[in-house]
Amino acid sequence: MNGSCHVGLTVDEQAVPKDVHIVKNFRANYDLNAIEAVRKYQFKPALSDGRQSPKYSRLRLDTRITEKCESYVINSVGLLQR
Repeated sequence: MNGSCHVGLTVDEQAVPKDVHIVKNFRANYDLNAIEAVRKYQFKPALSDGRQSPKYSRLRLDTRITEKCESYVINSVGLLQR
């Protein structure tokens, strides 16, 4: 089974993801795993006029679920333009 979900978040000045939430869901139990994965991801802070600043982003997480795997694997993480 393949699918994707879109996750919204704000990356703060210290590169910490905040307010992580599902924008477009795949399946409820897999979406919770997607949120947890995004919270653990290492981001870089956005720059505005040479200074670190918070920025809202949306990520698309593509997933592939196989019979041998009970959870999903994030195949790619891509920034979506707002």
